[in-house]
Amino acid sequence: MKVKVISSYRDKFTKKIHQPGEELNITKERADEILKVGNFIELLEEPKKPADDEEPKKPADGEKPKAKGKKKK
Repeated sequence: MKVKVISSYRDKFTKKIHQPGEELNITKERADEILKVGNFIELLEEPKKPADDEEPKKPADGEKPKAKGKKKK
């Protein structure tokens, strides 16, 4: 997950000081952890939805839809 630092803070694991404007790639869990302590970051992208929420892809023109299920021998 991509986030942007809006207020400087020291990462408790790496001990690195992150400055405002810096963009980081961190996990959703880590972002939640940082936001729980203070308003140090802002989310730049929403977490991806689970695959169950995605709409099925339609075949392109001229393509046959793929059959689902067991293969015949």
